[in-house]
Amino acid sequence: MVGKEINGKIVITKNLPESIEVDGGTMHGFNKQSKDFVESHGYYPVIKPSIDSETQSLGNVYFDGKVFTREIIDFDFETPAYDLAAKKKQIIATLKGMCGSMLSGTDWQVIRLSERGIAIDEDVVAERAEAIAKCDEKEAEVKALETYLEALKYSTIFFPSTLGEDGMPIN
Repeated sequence: MVGKEINGKIVITKNLPESIEVDGGTMHGFNKQSKDFVESHGYYPVIKPSIDSETQSLGNVYFDGKVFTREIIDFDFETPAYDLAAKKKQIIATLKGMCGSMLSGTDWQVIRLSERGIAIDEDVVAERAEAIAKCDEKEAEVKALETYLEALKYSTIFFPSTLGEDGMPIN
């Protein structure tokens, strides 16, 4: 993409024009000219800066003397629109839902114990206890978060995979 300032406005196009008006005539093959020549006629590259979409947005296009780029605007998480307590409540609800999903496959054993007194398999007891303990641990972590940004970046993954050198999960 290239940009050019025309009459005080920045115009951005996907490609350089094939021809332009120069000294009262038409110059063909403009898009095949050298970078220095193209820039001498006011056309410069447009660079899209990298941002963290959770904490930043892109603003207006401006010329920095070498390229056209966009402002990076950091979100202000101190404004009332970002309610930390509500965000924590949302995260905790998500965690509890995830824990419930992990437990649901073995709920029948808990019901069987309750209704008929048949013991829960030992490995199931251990798995359920681990899931519940992890949920409690993560809920405590969420309650300890102090800023909206921390809450926004908080990972709800219960048991992250360890990755090997090949990038594949080891578990």
